[in-house]
Amino acid sequence: MQDYLRRCLDSLIVPEEQMQLLEVLVVNDGSKDNSSAIAHEYQDKYPDTFRVIDKENGNYGSCVNRGLKEATGKYIKILDADDWFDTETFTNFISLLLTLDVDLVVTDFIFVNSLGKVTGNEIRGYKQNCILNFAQEYDALVKNGVPMFSITYKTCNLRLIDYKQTEGISYTDTEWSLIPMIMVNTFYYYPHFLYKYLKGREGQTVEGITYIKRTPQRMQIFLRLLKELGTLDRSKKQTMYFEYKIRQFALEIYRILIVECPSVIDGKVLIDFDTEIKKLNHIFYKELASDKIKKYYPVKYIAQWRNNGGKIPFLVKFFAVCRKIVKNKY
Repeated sequence: MQDYLRRCLDSLIVPEEQMQLLEVLVVNDGSKDNSSAIAHEYQDKYPDTFRVIDKENGNYGSCVNRGLKEATGKYIKILDADDWFDTETFTNFISLLLTLDVDLVVTDFIFVNSLGKVTGNEIRGYKQNCILNFAQEYDALVKNGVPMFSITYKTCNLRLIDYKQTEGISYTDTEWSLIPMIMVNTFYYYPHFLYKYLKGREGQTVEGITYIKRTPQRMQIFLRLLKELGTLDRSKKQTMYFEYKIRQFALEIYRILIVECPSVIDGKVLIDFDTEIKKLNHIFYKELASDKIKKYYPVKYIAQWRNNGGKIPFLVKFFAVCRKIVKNKY
Protein backbone atom coordinates (compact mmCIF):
# COMPACT_ATOMS: atom_id res chain seq x y z
CA MET A 1 0.00 0.00 0.00
CA GLN A 2 3.02 2.33 0.01
CA ASP A 3 1.93 3.82 -3.33
CA TYR A 4 -1.49 4.80 -1.95
CA LEU A 5 -0.95 5.51 1.72
CA ARG A 6 0.08 9.17 1.54
CA ARG A 7 -3.05 10.07 -0.39
CA CYS A 8 -5.13 8.20 2.17
CA LEU A 9 -3.52 9.85 5.20
CA ASP A 10 -3.38 13.31 3.58
CA SER A 11 -7.16 13.15 3.21
CA LEU A 12 -7.43 12.94 7.01
CA ILE A 13 -5.56 16.16 7.70
CA VAL A 14 -8.29 18.60 8.64
CA PRO A 15 -8.29 22.06 10.31
CA GLU A 16 -6.84 22.19 13.82
CA GLU A 17 -10.23 22.45 15.52
CA GLN A 18 -11.27 19.11 14.00
CA MET A 19 -7.79 17.58 14.37
CA GLN A 20 -8.13 17.90 18.12
CA LEU A 21 -11.28 15.76 17.95
CA LEU A 22 -9.86 13.10 15.64
CA GLU A 23 -7.97 9.90 16.36
CA VAL A 24 -6.38 8.11 13.39
CA LEU A 25 -5.15 4.58 14.06
CA VAL A 26 -2.92 3.37 11.23
CA VAL A 27 -2.77 -0.40 11.59
CA ASN A 28 0.21 -1.76 9.67
CA ASP A 29 -0.50 -5.42 9.00
CA GLY A 30 3.08 -6.71 8.78
CA SER A 31 3.83 -4.92 5.51
CA LYS A 32 7.25 -5.45 3.95
CA ASP A 33 7.27 -2.22 1.91
CA ASN A 34 7.62 1.36 3.18
CA SER A 35 4.07 1.66 4.54
CA SER A 36 5.17 1.69 8.19
CA ALA A 37 7.83 4.36 7.57
CA ILE A 38 5.31 6.53 5.73
CA ALA A 39 2.75 6.14 8.51
CA HIS A 40 5.33 7.06 11.15
CA GLU A 41 6.02 10.33 9.30
CA TYR A 42 2.42 11.35 9.97
CA GLN A 43 2.61 10.22 13.56
CA ASP A 44 5.75 12.31 14.07
CA LYS A 45 4.15 15.37 12.50
CA TYR A 46 0.71 15.00 14.13
CA PRO A 47 1.39 13.04 17.35
CA ASP A 48 -1.91 14.04 18.97
CA THR A 49 -3.94 12.64 16.07
CA PHE A 50 -2.05 9.87 14.26
CA ARG A 51 -0.91 6.68 15.94
CA VAL A 52 0.80 3.81 14.14
CA ILE A 53 0.19 0.25 15.28
CA ASP A 54 2.72 -2.17 13.78
CA LYS A 55 1.65 -5.81 14.01
CA GLU A 56 2.28 -9.17 12.43
CA ASN A 57 0.30 -10.01 9.32
CA GLY A 58 -3.17 -11.31 10.14
CA ASN A 59 -5.25 -10.03 7.21
CA TYR A 60 -8.12 -7.57 7.21
CA GLY A 61 -10.12 -8.74 10.21
CA SER A 62 -7.13 -8.65 12.55
CA CYS A 63 -6.58 -4.98 11.68
CA VAL A 64 -10.17 -4.11 12.53
CA ASN A 65 -9.96 -6.07 15.78
CA ARG A 66 -6.76 -4.32 16.83
CA GLY A 67 -8.11 -0.91 15.90
CA LEU A 68 -11.35 -1.46 17.78
CA LYS A 69 -9.41 -2.65 20.82
CA GLU A 70 -7.42 0.59 20.98
CA ALA A 71 -9.91 3.15 19.69
CA THR A 72 -10.97 5.82 22.20
CA GLY A 73 -13.41 7.83 20.11
CA LYS A 74 -17.18 7.88 20.46
CA TYR A 75 -17.55 6.86 16.81
CA ILE A 76 -15.44 4.59 14.62
CA LYS A 77 -15.07 4.34 10.85
CA ILE A 78 -12.86 2.16 8.65
CA LEU A 79 -10.79 3.58 5.80
CA ASP A 80 -8.80 1.19 3.61
CA ALA A 81 -5.26 2.26 2.75
CA ASP A 82 -5.87 2.49 -1.01
CA ASP A 83 -9.00 4.61 -0.53
CA TRP A 84 -9.40 8.12 0.84
CA PHE A 85 -11.91 10.63 2.17
CA ASP A 86 -13.06 13.88 0.64
CA THR A 87 -11.26 16.15 3.12
CA GLU A 88 -13.76 19.01 3.04
CA THR A 89 -16.66 16.62 3.60
CA PHE A 90 -14.69 14.89 6.35
CA THR A 91 -14.08 18.20 8.11
CA ASN A 92 -17.80 18.93 8.18
CA PHE A 93 -18.55 15.33 9.12
CA ILE A 94 -16.43 15.56 12.28
CA SER A 95 -18.28 18.71 13.29
CA LEU A 96 -21.59 16.95 12.64
CA LEU A 97 -20.66 14.03 14.91
CA LEU A 98 -20.29 16.47 17.81
CA THR A 99 -24.01 17.21 17.54
CA LEU A 100 -25.22 13.60 17.31
CA ASP A 101 -25.86 10.73 19.67
CA VAL A 102 -26.95 7.86 17.42
CA ASP A 103 -25.90 4.24 16.88
CA LEU A 104 -25.02 4.69 13.21
CA VAL A 105 -24.23 7.49 10.80
CA VAL A 106 -24.69 6.74 7.10
CA THR A 107 -22.83 8.57 4.33
CA ASP A 108 -22.56 8.26 0.56
CA PHE A 109 -19.47 7.27 -1.43
CA ILE A 110 -18.02 7.41 -4.92
CA PHE A 111 -16.03 5.00 -7.09
CA VAL A 112 -12.76 6.28 -8.52
CA ASN A 113 -10.41 4.61 -11.02
CA SER A 114 -6.61 4.51 -10.93
CA LEU A 115 -6.47 7.82 -12.85
CA GLY A 116 -8.55 9.56 -10.19
CA LYS A 117 -11.64 9.78 -12.40
CA VAL A 118 -15.03 9.32 -10.77
CA THR A 119 -16.69 6.28 -12.35
CA GLY A 120 -19.82 6.01 -10.24
CA ASN A 121 -21.44 6.67 -6.90
CA GLU A 122 -23.62 5.14 -4.23
CA ILE A 123 -26.37 7.35 -2.79
CA ARG A 124 -28.20 5.76 0.12
CA GLY A 125 -31.25 8.02 -0.10
CA TYR A 126 -32.63 8.00 3.44
CA LYS A 127 -34.59 10.84 5.04
CA GLN A 128 -32.41 13.85 5.77
CA ASN A 129 -31.89 16.26 8.68
CA CYS A 130 -33.45 14.03 11.32
CA ILE A 131 -32.66 11.09 13.57
CA LEU A 132 -34.16 7.93 12.10
CA ASN A 133 -35.53 4.87 13.87
CA PHE A 134 -34.29 1.52 12.52
CA ALA A 135 -37.61 -0.30 12.91
CA GLN A 136 -39.60 2.51 11.30
CA GLU A 137 -37.16 2.74 8.37
CA TYR A 138 -36.90 -1.02 7.87
CA ASP A 139 -38.27 -1.07 4.32
CA ALA A 140 -35.90 1.69 3.23
CA LEU A 141 -32.96 -0.10 4.87
CA VAL A 142 -33.73 -3.32 3.03
CA LYS A 143 -34.02 -1.42 -0.24
CA ASN A 144 -31.01 0.88 0.12
CA GLY A 145 -28.68 -1.13 2.37
CA VAL A 146 -25.71 0.17 4.36
CA PRO A 147 -22.41 -1.05 2.86
CA MET A 148 -19.12 -0.83 4.73
CA PHE A 149 -18.04 2.39 3.00
CA SER A 150 -21.18 4.16 4.29
CA ILE A 151 -20.84 3.09 7.92
CA THR A 152 -19.79 4.98 11.02
CA TYR A 153 -20.72 3.10 14.21
CA LYS A 154 -20.96 4.18 17.82
CA THR A 155 -17.92 2.45 19.29
CA CYS A 156 -19.45 1.36 22.59
CA ASN A 157 -22.10 -0.74 20.81
CA LEU A 158 -19.42 -2.91 19.21
CA ARG A 159 -17.83 -3.47 22.59
CA LEU A 160 -21.16 -4.37 24.16
CA ILE A 161 -21.44 -7.37 21.83
CA ASP A 162 -17.68 -8.06 22.04
CA TYR A 163 -17.51 -7.69 18.27
CA LYS A 164 -14.59 -9.39 16.56
CA GLN A 165 -14.02 -9.96 12.87
CA THR A 166 -12.81 -13.26 11.48
CA GLU A 167 -9.06 -13.18 10.99
CA GLY A 168 -6.82 -14.67 8.32
CA ILE A 169 -9.22 -14.32 5.37
CA SER A 170 -10.58 -11.58 3.12
CA TYR A 171 -14.14 -10.23 2.65
CA THR A 172 -14.82 -9.79 6.35
CA ASP A 173 -16.21 -6.33 5.64
CA THR A 174 -19.51 -8.21 5.28
CA GLU A 175 -19.32 -9.00 9.00
CA TRP A 176 -18.68 -5.31 9.74
CA SER A 177 -21.73 -4.23 7.78
CA LEU A 178 -24.08 -6.77 9.39
CA ILE A 179 -23.20 -8.02 12.88
CA PRO A 180 -23.00 -4.61 14.64
CA MET A 181 -26.22 -3.61 12.86
CA ILE A 182 -28.15 -5.66 15.41
CA MET A 183 -27.29 -2.92 17.94
CA VAL A 184 -28.57 -0.06 15.80
CA ASN A 185 -31.79 1.53 17.01
CA THR A 186 -31.18 5.06 15.76
CA PHE A 187 -29.26 6.37 12.77
CA TYR A 188 -28.61 9.58 10.89
CA TYR A 189 -28.10 10.07 7.17
CA TYR A 190 -25.50 12.59 6.02
CA PRO A 191 -26.06 12.86 2.23
CA HIS A 192 -22.52 13.68 1.13
CA PHE A 193 -19.80 11.75 -0.68
CA LEU A 194 -17.35 11.15 2.14
CA TYR A 195 -15.62 7.94 1.04
CA LYS A 196 -13.67 7.60 -2.22
CA TYR A 197 -13.34 3.95 -3.17
CA LEU A 198 -10.56 3.05 -5.61
CA LYS A 199 -11.89 0.38 -7.93
CA GLY A 200 -9.88 -1.49 -10.53
CA ARG A 201 -6.53 -1.64 -8.75
CA GLU A 202 -4.53 -4.71 -9.75
CA GLY A 203 -4.65 -7.31 -6.99
CA GLN A 204 -7.94 -6.21 -5.44
CA THR A 205 -9.81 -9.10 -3.84
CA VAL A 206 -13.12 -7.95 -5.34
CA GLU A 207 -11.93 -8.21 -8.93
CA GLY A 208 -12.53 -10.98 -11.49
CA ILE A 209 -11.17 -14.47 -11.07
CA THR A 210 -9.62 -13.67 -7.67
CA TYR A 211 -13.07 -12.98 -6.28
CA ILE A 212 -14.46 -16.25 -7.66
CA LYS A 213 -11.54 -18.42 -6.55
CA ARG A 214 -11.85 -17.10 -3.02
CA THR A 215 -15.52 -18.03 -2.77
CA PRO A 216 -14.67 -20.55 0.01
CA GLN A 217 -13.61 -17.61 2.18
CA ARG A 218 -17.00 -15.98 1.67
CA MET A 219 -18.63 -19.30 2.51
CA GLN A 220 -16.76 -19.33 5.82
CA ILE A 221 -18.01 -15.82 6.58
CA PHE A 222 -21.57 -16.70 5.62
CA LEU A 223 -21.63 -19.75 7.91
CA ARG A 224 -20.49 -17.57 10.79
CA LEU A 225 -23.31 -15.14 10.03
CA LEU A 226 -25.84 -17.96 9.83
CA LYS A 227 -24.76 -19.19 13.26
CA GLU A 228 -25.13 -15.62 14.54
CA LEU A 229 -28.66 -15.53 13.16
CA GLY A 230 -29.57 -18.46 15.40
CA THR A 231 -28.78 -16.40 18.50
CA LEU A 232 -30.93 -13.39 17.59
CA ASP A 233 -34.49 -12.38 18.42
CA ARG A 234 -36.41 -13.19 15.23
CA SER A 235 -39.15 -10.66 16.05
CA LYS A 236 -36.83 -7.65 15.85
CA LYS A 237 -36.47 -5.63 12.68
CA GLN A 238 -32.69 -5.68 13.07
CA THR A 239 -32.76 -9.48 12.88
CA MET A 240 -35.07 -9.40 9.87
CA TYR A 241 -32.64 -7.05 8.12
CA PHE A 242 -29.73 -9.30 9.07
CA GLU A 243 -31.49 -12.39 7.72
CA TYR A 244 -32.50 -10.68 4.48
CA LYS A 245 -28.94 -9.54 3.82
CA ILE A 246 -27.29 -12.87 4.53
CA ARG A 247 -29.83 -14.57 2.26
CA GLN A 248 -28.69 -12.30 -0.57
CA PHE A 249 -25.11 -13.10 0.39
CA ALA A 250 -25.75 -16.86 0.17
CA LEU A 251 -27.62 -16.59 -3.12
CA GLU A 252 -24.69 -14.78 -4.71
CA ILE A 253 -22.47 -17.74 -3.82
CA TYR A 254 -24.91 -20.26 -5.32
CA ARG A 255 -25.38 -18.22 -8.50
CA ILE A 256 -21.65 -17.91 -9.07
CA LEU A 257 -20.93 -21.61 -8.56
CA ILE A 258 -24.02 -23.03 -10.30
CA VAL A 259 -24.83 -20.51 -13.02
CA GLU A 260 -21.96 -18.10 -13.62
CA CYS A 261 -18.66 -19.96 -13.17
CA PRO A 262 -19.37 -23.59 -12.23
CA SER A 263 -15.99 -24.90 -13.43
CA VAL A 264 -13.76 -22.59 -11.33
CA ILE A 265 -14.37 -24.24 -7.94
CA ASP A 266 -14.59 -27.98 -7.21
CA GLY A 267 -18.31 -28.85 -7.09
CA LYS A 268 -17.85 -30.68 -3.78
CA VAL A 269 -17.12 -27.36 -2.09
CA LEU A 270 -20.64 -26.14 -2.81
CA ILE A 271 -22.17 -29.49 -1.84
CA ASP A 272 -20.42 -29.34 1.56
CA PHE A 273 -21.52 -25.70 1.97
CA ASP A 274 -25.13 -26.61 1.15
CA THR A 275 -25.05 -29.52 3.61
CA GLU A 276 -23.71 -27.29 6.39
CA ILE A 277 -26.52 -24.76 5.84
CA LYS A 278 -29.06 -27.57 6.12
CA LYS A 279 -27.55 -28.63 9.44
CA LEU A 280 -27.46 -25.12 10.87
CA ASN A 281 -30.85 -23.82 9.75
CA HIS A 282 -33.23 -26.12 7.91
CA ILE A 283 -35.85 -23.40 7.32
CA PHE A 284 -33.27 -21.08 5.78
CA TYR A 285 -32.02 -24.02 3.69
CA LYS A 286 -35.50 -24.70 2.27
CA GLU A 287 -36.15 -21.04 1.49
CA LEU A 288 -33.03 -20.82 -0.66
CA ALA A 289 -34.45 -23.44 -3.03
CA SER A 290 -37.08 -21.03 -4.35
CA ASP A 291 -34.54 -18.61 -5.88
CA LYS A 292 -34.62 -18.25 -9.67
CA ILE A 293 -31.89 -17.35 -12.12
CA LYS A 294 -33.83 -14.33 -13.28
CA LYS A 295 -37.45 -13.41 -13.61
CA TYR A 296 -37.14 -13.76 -17.41
CA TYR A 297 -35.66 -17.26 -16.96
CA PRO A 298 -37.80 -18.81 -14.21
CA VAL A 299 -35.51 -21.69 -13.30
CA LYS A 300 -35.26 -22.69 -9.64
CA TYR A 301 -31.63 -23.54 -10.12
CA ILE A 302 -30.77 -24.40 -6.49
CA ALA A 303 -33.69 -26.82 -6.22
CA GLN A 304 -32.77 -28.45 -9.53
CA TRP A 305 -29.10 -28.62 -8.59
CA ARG A 306 -29.98 -30.33 -5.30
CA ASN A 307 -32.39 -32.73 -6.98
CA ASN A 308 -29.67 -33.59 -9.49
CA GLY A 309 -27.27 -34.71 -6.77
CA GLY A 310 -25.10 -31.62 -6.83
CA LYS A 311 -24.63 -31.68 -10.59
CA ILE A 312 -25.77 -28.81 -12.79
CA PRO A 313 -28.94 -29.79 -14.70
CA PHE A 314 -29.11 -29.26 -18.44
CA LEU A 315 -31.95 -26.74 -18.16
CA VAL A 316 -29.92 -24.56 -15.80
CA LYS A 317 -26.94 -24.68 -18.18
CA PHE A 318 -29.23 -23.77 -21.07
CA PHE A 319 -30.75 -20.72 -19.37
CA ALA A 320 -27.33 -19.65 -18.11
CA VAL A 321 -26.06 -19.59 -21.69
CA CYS A 322 -29.15 -17.65 -22.81
CA ARG A 323 -28.57 -15.14 -20.00
CA LYS A 324 -24.99 -14.59 -21.14
CA ILE A 325 -26.06 -14.12 -24.75
CA VAL A 326 -28.68 -11.54 -23.80
CA LYS A 327 -26.22 -9.78 -21.48
CA ASN A 328 -23.54 -9.59 -24.17
CA LYS A 329 -26.02 -8.41 -26.81
CA TYR A 330 -27.56 -5.62 -24.77
